[in-house]
Amino acid sequence: MADRPARVDDVHRIAASMPHVKRLEGPKGNPIYQVGGKSFVFFRTPQPDAADPDRGERYTDVIMLWVES
Repeated sequence: MADRPARVDDVHRIAASMPHVKRLEGPKGNPIYQVGGKSFVFFRTPQPDAADPDRGERYTDVIMLWVES
């Protein structure tokens, strides 16, 4: 286990190491990782529901993880 916070490169490395994974590009160039045609990690484009509360600027670094519920 690393003695530092996770980095974006860590997310890419771990997602890419999963069996049968495919990396796709979203419509705006955002990375999407899929297995069997289903996304499990994707880097979201800026959305109004994820914004800096003080400045109102949309975050550009939101990573979505989909898991079975």
